[in-house]
Amino acid sequence: VATVGTFDGIHLGHQRILSRVTEIARERHLPSVVLSFEPTPREYFTAGTPPARLTRFREKFDALKNLGMDWLFCPPFDAVMQSQEPEEFIQRLLVDTLGVQHLVVGDDFVFAKQRSGNINHWRREGDRHGLSVEQVGSVLEDGNRVSSTEIRRLLAAGEMAGAKHLL
Repeated sequence: VATVGTFDGIHLGHQRILSRVTEIARERHLPSVVLSFEPTPREYFTAGTPPARLTRFREKFDALKNLGMDWLFCPPFDAVMQSQEPEEFIQRLLVDTLGVQHLVVGDDFVFAKQRSGNINHWRREGDRHGLSVEQVGSVLEDGNRVSSTEIRRLLAAGEMAGAKHLL
């Protein structure tokens, strides 16, 4: 049972997704897996001016472990990775490499070449490969979507209590 994402900061939205992954993994007696990338795609595409990370790689690893994740699979994000079409990404990484049986993604997750992959790709390819796909809705706090971008904005504005609340 897997999920895919950057998981920077492991905020409340991430925690909802990860909780669902571990719940389904326990039910199915399967390992729980996070597929992430180093460098992050955003860092790769903004090499000179990447956004600040909310957590270092080791902190992310420890947080995922503490939340019950069994595995962190972290291939490099490079020219080969960024050029994959959605179908190739799913086939190579999820099916061939990880043997994923169930995938949990957030409601805004896009992937693959030019961010062209979306939930429709997940579901279509999932059906083709016998991979079930589940989409988890965003977490809202005070009417705002919890995201790493919002947490960075709060930190930049000196709103530490607000950032801590979302984390």
